[in-house]
Amino acid sequence: MKIHFYGAAKEVTGTCYMIETGTHKVLVDCGIFQGSDSDSRRNLLPFPFRPQEIDAVFVTHPHMDHVGRIPQLVKRGYKGPIFATPPTVELAQLLWKDMLNVMKDAEKRDKIEPMYDEHDVMRAAEKLEDVEYGKEATICAGAITAIFHDAGHVLGSSFIEFRVDGKTIVFSGDIGNDDVPLMRPTERLPKIDALVIESTYGDRLHEAPETRVDSLREAVKETVAKKGVLMIPTFAIERTQEIILTLHHLAEKGEIPRVPIFLDSPLAIAATHVYEEYARYFNDETRNEMLSGNDLFNLPGFLATKTVDMSKKINEVVPPKVILAGAGMMTGGRILHHLVRYLPDPHSTLLIVGFQAEGTIGRRLYEGAKMVRIHGQDVRVNATVKSVGAWSAHADQAKLLRWIDGAETKPKVVLITHGEEHAAEALSRKLRRDMHIDAYVPEPGQVFDLHG
Repeated sequence: MKIHFYGAAKEVTGTCYMIETGTHKVLVDCGIFQGSDSDSRRNLLPFPFRPQEIDAVFVTHPHMDHVGRIPQLVKRGYKGPIFATPPTVELAQLLWKDMLNVMKDAEKRDKIEPMYDEHDVMRAAEKLEDVEYGKEATICAGAITAIFHDAGHVLGSSFIEFRVDGKTIVFSGDIGNDDVPLMRPTERLPKIDALVIESTYGDRLHEAPETRVDSLREAVKETVAKKGVLMIPTFAIERTQEIILTLHHLAEKGEIPRVPIFLDSPLAIAATHVYEEYARYFNDETRNEMLSGNDLFNLPGFLATKTVDMSKKINEVVPPKVILAGAGMMTGGRILHHLVRYLPDPHSTLLIVGFQAEGTIGRRLYEGAKMVRIHGQDVRVNATVKSVGAWSAHADQAKLLRWIDGAETKPKVVLITHGEEHAAEALSRKLRRDMHIDAYVPEPGQVFDLHG
């Protein structure tokens, strides 16, 4: 059995791996590259394999760096099934449709050709087949068996166990952070031969879990005291819902003052409805709260601004106010309009609550830029910029190491992906030195032979 690394090798986006046996080929994820215009153009390049030869696609979770090129795969000839958990099936379709609008804007603004159209999205959606956690999906006349396990990253996220050619290999997808408000803990690794694992935070540790609540409470209180605007760029899936839930609890306890709170993202609004539909996937505490009738994704002063006109009216609301808007890495979306308006304001605050890939506006702000270019204009940064790693939906280095160490039988080989090179290499050194596991950081395009 061979594993091909077509994306997320020594970088964080573009996840795409292929399992190849003597007779079959299966893809694990097929995501877009994100971060810059050059990445947008990379997404238009031909696939380094023939889509017609792929037997099946397995999806770990619905973030665009894992599912964003699937409609393009279908457009270019893929004809097989696409397996994912039920929430992932729902959320992936939302993200594909949202991507159509993003591509139209990019075509108009930057002359970047769309990867696919509405017809391709519809055909991809028709190929989706849902698989619950713990259920076996057997394909290729029984030659390949796949089992989805709860990764604890976002709603319906999975690490996937494959049994192929007498070997067992797991693809981690993205592994969730500890003690998060909504998700259940990451399931234990089974007995496996090899592991392909993410390393987004492979070289660092998050703050203590309670920091995420403290940071949000203090940010709101400081914003109110300064009569400013608190901007929170949120990923539509998971981060948005976690922050709304936390704000709900803080307001319920009287720990934050009443202030207008806007969710300015049609995608996040639609995703929140999916979260409500699949509450059975939440941890016990949150699920029981919802079953008791508590409307966890609502709170006093909260308004979801779905239309453009509603979004524009946010500007008419006198500060203090809180704005949650996409995109999470500030690569597009409505957050950019708010940054242009409020970054120059010394009374306002930008709270970064997720990983910011190289080349993004979010990364530049995270690194302390005093000027950023947005929508063709230079924007001065006078607002306070804060970042809290504890809000990340990704495991840090310590959690990744504990997860591997807690496997039923530790893997003989670990292949480290989905991380910038320094993060992946740091995790590799820890695995080799502390756990005596053969760990490698694949190069883009590299092929790893498990029988070799």
